[in-house]
Amino acid sequence: MYFINIKSKKKMSSTPQKATIAFTKIDDLIVVELNGVEVWRHGNSSTDTSPFLYELSSDSNWKANENNTVRVVAHNGPGWAQLKGSLTCNGFSLEKWDITRIGGISHTVFLDHTRVITNPLSAAPGTDYTDYFVNKADGDVFIKFTDVDDDVKVDLNGSRVVTADHIPHKIGGNPAKPPVLQQLNLSNGVNYLNVTANNKKNNFVARLKGRLFQTGSEDNAFHNWDIGPDSQKIGEFHNEDLVIFCLKNGAVTVAGEAGTGNEIQDNTTQTYTAQVEDNLTTSDVLVRMDVSHPYTSDLEINLQHPDGQTVKLFEHSSTGRSAGGIQGTVFGDSAAKAITAGKPPYTGYFKPVSPLSAFAGKNAKGTWKLTIKDKANADHGTLKWWSLYLIP
Repeated sequence: MYFINIKSKKKMSSTPQKATIAFTKIDDLIVVELNGVEVWRHGNSSTDTSPFLYELSSDSNWKANENNTVRVVAHNGPGWAQLKGSLTCNGFSLEKWDITRIGGISHTVFLDHTRVITNPLSAAPGTDYTDYFVNKADGDVFIKFTDVDDDVKVDLNGSRVVTADHIPHKIGGNPAKPPVLQQLNLSNGVNYLNVTANNKKNNFVARLKGRLFQTGSEDNAFHNWDIGPDSQKIGEFHNEDLVIFCLKNGAVTVAGEAGTGNEIQDNTTQTYTAQVEDNLTTSDVLVRMDVSHPYTSDLEINLQHPDGQTVKLFEHSSTGRSAGGIQGTVFGDSAAKAITAGKPPYTGYFKPVSPLSAFAGKNAKGTWKLTIKDKANADHGTLKWWSLYLIP
């Protein structure tokens, strides 16, 4: 099983979930099931761009403070297949669909996708990543592909760990191949997993089926791929980034206060807070954020412990004057690359300017402060979101 924890248990029980599924294009039929019960269906809406919304958390089948399984089944008859939509919970983006088939062949079912919404959620609001937290004590993590056409590649922390094609079918002169099962050797802290799938030959449609799971829990995988056989056009059809945090039991994630939009003004300092309610002595601290700013090099970013001690995460003199902002960046001492060696948008895992080990051995309870100082004129920005990861 995998471990996810945001804020304290007290906070979890008092903060309700709001899960919503929305579609802007459907051809021909979409069916949504919640915990095994059909709760919503809609016919062809491919010519109507207004969103079709359904609040899952208001349905009588929703389980408060428990895992909820959402299954989306899309059907398509002859002609073009279309599906555009998203699944969100408390502002966290869980799934996005943007599928347009090349047309010309009749297929009954082109998407059958299941997603488990956990409580609480781990991703940060507005991020383009899917985040998971795993505890190594619960077993090793594996990736398995059972259906690939034509080609799938998986990179873990920048190194290729899986290359596979034509599973399990035989297409043209290519022999059928058995499923691929690969153990992922996760590093302590932050791991970046990139999955790219392609369909490169002839007029065959693309497909990808697989899962991520821990030892003994393949039937309860924490991430699934079930794409195709008619879900995308020929060519590269799926490129997905996942972030897997490998943390100890008792680790706490706290979502910080977000910006209001354009609040990072010239020659001013903005302060954003995160409240920690747990009496937790930390051995390690990670920080993740997304900052929109046309000149990232104008900025200086610091993190302050409740006792007043401050660590510098990012400084404007670290890099040249470059646009791009800070997108989903994780700061941590175990990163291989320093933020001073990075370039906007700094997507990935970086050592901060000053080590976060300054907070080791301290009690995390209290108000943490993230400060962003704009040291130049003419450009404004905003802090979209930020999170603390406190490891005992």
